[in-house]
Amino acid sequence: MMISRQRLVGFVALFTVLAGCSTGTSTSTSATGTAAKLPDARTLLTQSAAGVGAINSAHLALQVNGTIPGLDVQAIDGDFTRTGDAKGTGKIAVSGQIAEIEFVLLQGSLYLKGPTGGYQLLPQSAADGVYDPRVILDPAKGLPNLLTTVADPKTVGNEVVNGTQATKITGTVTKEQLSSLLPGVPTGADATFWLLPDTKYLPAKVSLTFPGNISADMSLSDIDKPFAVTPPV
Repeated sequence: MMISRQRLVGFVALFTVLAGCSTGTSTSTSATGTAAKLPDARTLLTQSAAGVGAINSAHLALQVNGTIPGLDVQAIDGDFTRTGDAKGTGKIAVSGQIAEIEFVLLQGSLYLKGPTGGYQLLPQSAADGVYDPRVILDPAKGLPNLLTTVADPKTVGNEVVNGTQATKITGTVTKEQLSSLLPGVPTGADATFWLLPDTKYLPAKVSLTFPGNISADMSLSDIDKPFAVTPPV
């Protein structure tokens, strides 16, 4: 299967502006207490945004359930740093079929590999045109901004995510709020955040539900865990 360079670049653009994203994430409900006893949602989201803004590196997993107009991506699994380096794999929809790709972003150079052939090295200008992955953790454009600008946030209970107790918060986000994180989405979404009290309320999982019951589930893990990004052979 042949994949155009533009489509591959578009995929990496999505990865580099996500921070947020849910492969291997299990959630079980165990809501406790009443609404009056639950912590204030806006306060927790503000704390979470501050924590995300201090992250230097993380692992990101994304799973799209259904088809979101404007997005070809179906899944992402990769590591990224605040400085812009990243590596990982993904799945994109191409002419009704799912194709797997690999990518490496290193010091501004972008390497892409489709289902056939080896890596393609894109010039610096092309890599710059994809997007700066540092936006993921950018307080003004990335996940911290999304956390602090959610409309009508409500703390609805506590749930267990991957064996860890998390506080569940719901709200809504607009297309404009998502434009940096999910470029190309046509509408806003209902948002659900699972924040971890033991990690200053960092988000363990974020779920965005679009019209038609289409969703994108995202998770962050391995916060500030060192990893190496090297040019692919």
